[in-house]
Amino acid sequence: MSNSDSTPLTTIDQPNEVESNIPEQKGDSMKEFYQLRNNLLISTISISVVSFILVWCFYSLNTSLNYLLGACFSLVYVNMLAREVEKIGKSKKKIGATRLAIFVGLIIVATQREQLQVIPVFLGFMTYKAAILFYILPSSLLGNLNKSEKNG
Repeated sequence: MSNSDSTPLTTIDQPNEVESNIPEQKGDSMKEFYQLRNNLLISTISISVVSFILVWCFYSLNTSLNYLLGACFSLVYVNMLAREVEKIGKSKKKIGATRLAIFVGLIIVATQREQLQVIPVFLGFMTYKAAILFYILPSSLLGNLNKSEKNG
């Protein structure tokens, strides 16, 4: 008895559900990405405005304008980062370092111009990091609370 004339013993069916779910999952992940990007931009703007007012109250208008300049470059940096992340998988395989030139250029200009103060400009640029912390901390703390509630 040989199996050469018979049909194959096992056939592997391609799961159509998996293939049909891939674009849907990709769409969901991109939707989450756009939501994260928008939340990050809105948080950065909100923190910048509040910090600008507080710096103006406790220091001077010049210092607060320096902070605001750094915060504006922070928004540009975050927007460029989001665009590069959006292109990953479509046309790029990794993130470049071109947006680092914004930070370096800003600090060089701040050190060369007498009207600009380096520390407020630098802290203004770091505003996006505060926005990231405000986004991550509640979600990670609530995630840990949910895990501990499930475990016991």
